[in-house]
Amino acid sequence: MARKITTWVLVADGANATVYANDRPGKGLAAVPDFAFAGSRANTRDIVSDRGGRETNVPGGAARHGLEPRTDIRQNLEREFARTVVAALALAESAGKFDRLVVGAAPHALGDVRALMPAALTKRVTAEVAKDYVRLSPKQIAENLAEIANF
Repeated sequence: MARKITTWVLVADGANATVYANDRPGKGLAAVPDFAFAGSRANTRDIVSDRGGRETNVPGGAARHGLEPRTDIRQNLEREFARTVVAALALAESAGKFDRLVVGAAPHALGDVRALMPAALTKRVTAEVAKDYVRLSPKQIAENLAEIANF
């Protein structure tokens, strides 16, 4: 008897991610328990102070210049969110919970997830789609990914 192949599907954007599972063609997708993640949707203006810092570049402080943050706070939050999701997937992969991984994510989230994946997890990825499926139902996700994943 052939071994059952389990495919997990990660759908994500910068602040929400859900993992769905499929273990045989025609069955569709079911949410994986404990693999729904929610990050921060706060705007940058709500996270940082109202005014940036100031600096002087001459002795005596005659010239003062406003400072802009070196990195976008929201991008940092999204990257940390992606790190959390990838860590959970890597742990599940090392435990043998799935055989294949399909990633459907908003383009910026897909880039973050791809950059953070360890080699063992990357080997399980069979398809990547740069689209945001987070707000779709499992049935709609399966329909959209049917050509590449055989659900």
